Amino acid sequence: MAGSSWGRVNNAAAAFQGGSYASITAGTAGTQWLQGGPSLFPAAGKLVTQVAIYLDPSTGWSINGQAFSYSVALNNIASFGTGVFRDYIFSIGWYDAATSALGSKAFWVAASDFTVSDPKNFPSGSNRNSIPITQPGWYYLQHAFVPKTCPPNIGYGSTAKCIYAQMKVFKASVGASCGSVVATQSGSATASWEVGPRGKGFSGTPSDQVEDIAGPRYGYFNMPATSSLSVDYFYYVAFSS
Repeated sequence: MAGSSWGRVNNAAAAFQGGSYASITAGTAGTQWLQGGPSLFPAAGKLVTQVAIYLDPSTGWSINGQAFSYSVALNNIASFGTGVFRDYIFSIGWYDAATSALGSKAFWVAASDFTVSDPKNFPSGSNRNSIPITQPGWYYLQHAFVPKTCPPNIGYGSTAKCIYAQMKVFKASVGASCGSVVATQSGSATASWEVGPRGKGFSGTPSDQVEDIAGPRYGYFNMPATSSLSVDYFYYVAFSS
C-alpha cells in the first residue's frame, strides 16, 4: 500500500485480524484504496465499505487538537474513473484532559460531506454532531450508501431516488470478523450519522440521483505530519437487494 508499511502491531494489544496491520503515515498524496469500484450503483441495492482503526486516547498524539480524516467517495457516471460525485468524511481529533470537555483524554469523531478541522466542536461552538471515544481499542469506520426517495423541493421529483450515506462507528473485538457486521448490519453502533443529498443546482455538485452515481472512487486517509495510525481489515461489499 503506497504511503504505508506493514509489520507487527506495536501500539495495540493485538492486530485486529492476524498478526499484521497497516501503519498509515503522513504524505502529501494521502493513502488510498477502493479504486476500481463498479461502474453502476447496484440496482435496488446498497454499497458498504468498512475499515478497522486503532485508537488509544490515553497516549493520543503529540499535538492537542490534531485531527485526521478518512473519506470514501463515489464515482460520478458522467466522468467515471476521473470524476468524484462527493466525499463522505470521518474527521477524528485527539484532545487532552483540559480541552476534551470530559476531564480525560479523548478522540472526538464527526461525520459530514466535508472535512471538519475541529471535530470536538461541530457544528462550530457545539458538539451536538460529534461523539467522544474514551476507551482504547479497534473501531470500525463504516460507510453504507443506500438509495432512498429524494426529499421534496430539491428538484428531482416525487419518485426519484437519491443516495444517502449512513456513516457509523463500531467498537470492534480483536480477532472478530467484520464481515458479519457488514453483511447483516448487526452490532451496536457507537455513533451513527446520515448524510443526505444536497439538491439539484447546488454549487459544484453533480446529480444526487442513483442512476447518475457509480461505485466507490476511493477510500482516502489524510494524516497530519507528526502522527501515524494503525489500520486493518479493509472491507467492501455490494448488495443487489
